[in-house]
Amino acid sequence: MGRELTEKDRSTHLPNLSLYLHSLAVYLNTTGRSEEAAKVGEEAVHMYQELLEKDRNTYFPNLSLSLHELAVYLDKTGRVEEAVEVGKEAVQMRRELVEKDRSTHLPNLALSLCSLSIYFDKTGRFEEAVKVGEETVQIRRELVKKDPITYLPHLGLSLHELAIFLGETERSDEAVKIIEEAVQMRRELVGKDPNTHLLGLGLSLGSLAIFLGRTGRLEEAVKIGEEAIQVSRDLVNKDRNTYLPNLSRLLQELANHLDKIGRSEEAVKVGEETIQMRRELVEMDRNTHLPDLGLSLCSLAIFFNRTGRSEEAVRVGEEAVQVFRELAEKHRNTYLPSLSRSLNDLAWYLYKTGRSEEAVEIGEEVVQMDRESVEKDRTIHLPKLGRSLNDLALYLDGMGRSEAVEVGEQVVAIYRELVLEDPETHLPQLVVTLKSLADYLRNAYRDEDASKIREEISTSVNASPKARQRANGQELHTVLTYPSSSGCTLVGRNSNKSAVT
Repeated sequence: MGRELTEKDRSTHLPNLSLYLHSLAVYLNTTGRSEEAAKVGEEAVHMYQELLEKDRNTYFPNLSLSLHELAVYLDKTGRVEEAVEVGKEAVQMRRELVEKDRSTHLPNLALSLCSLSIYFDKTGRFEEAVKVGEETVQIRRELVKKDPITYLPHLGLSLHELAIFLGETERSDEAVKIIEEAVQMRRELVGKDPNTHLLGLGLSLGSLAIFLGRTGRLEEAVKIGEEAIQVSRDLVNKDRNTYLPNLSRLLQELANHLDKIGRSEEAVKVGEETIQMRRELVEMDRNTHLPDLGLSLCSLAIFFNRTGRSEEAVRVGEEAVQVFRELAEKHRNTYLPSLSRSLNDLAWYLYKTGRSEEAVEIGEEVVQMDRESVEKDRTIHLPKLGRSLNDLALYLDGMGRSEAVEVGEQVVAIYRELVLEDPETHLPQLVVTLKSLADYLRNAYRDEDASKIREEISTSVNASPKARQRANGQELHTVLTYPSSSGCTLVGRNSNKSAVT
């Protein structure tokens, strides 16, 4: 009806049709039909742009609102780059509105800035996300001074998001300060209305634990992480399906932090609970939660290994490999590095339990995968290939196989190349690999070649105090690739943040 009327008398009925389409897009979005919302929202924007040419003062606010909403729909449908451009346009218009009437339009500008910072973050433009996030916080501090009841929750959210963006730019110390302020605000809000604000407090506590861990404040990270878990357990008791994924993430972080401060037995218990939850989540939605299950299996195997339970490490490590094989079959480029890592760890556990032949077989598979990755991106993956070749040489030498020399020479060649690019980082590792190659040569009765290598070691050690420390008898696998929970991570980043409407 509205379209028919507009066709007959466009100037009279276009405003009503534009308003109807805007409202329809909002409804479609709230009912989960974001693709349709984006299509209708684009049409509403085009109509308001047409109306703007005839009456700028009347329709300028309407167009800014429709642009803001359209950016939200585009983000939800995965068209985040487009959301950035539309969001920037909405911000620009709302800045102009604020110049004319600050008190009326400042909250809307803050809303659009908040959303734009999230779009920047999702597209990997972290520095821009920080800049826009800081402006959002500044505006919302101003709003809180005038109306704390209304705007304190918004400021708490913006502080939380800004801390995340700072973390993305490796400014974890600043992130800690910002997220501590968010926690303080959200504690205050929970005291007034726990049903509404408990989730926000739990999320901020969880983020604070992560940033404390990154800055080396592990004991505090454990304490805050335990509080975050308690909050999350309360939420799970009310709505298990909704909040169980977040509880499993918090438990995984706590397990990692416990392991790092030497409380590996406790890490095992927490890790086992995490896996139990993630198995449940996989039953609900395999595609979404299987990568997280693989991650937790990988970590638990490391905790078992750390506590001397090598057989259990093998058993869990084998399941982790099975999970990542399944994932790599569907998305090879995404999960090949994770599969390589889990195989590498499994080979080490097998080697420790005396199953050296199996360790060699898996080590050879890891090397093959890492060579494939190097073909795609030499800069990123060459160090990993060096480490996997190093491990293979160790396993071969443990079996008394002379092939350890040939593989060890490949390792040294890689680290020679890496030293040319970054001597500070890689010279100590070159010294370690040379030391190992000398051992392999000696074991193969090539004492003269081994002596030449040891002469090179002396030269390298004298050039670097750091290299001298590495050469003083540390176990080779410990120096280069000893399995650690911090290294058992998935490639890629999945953001669970959504723009605010």
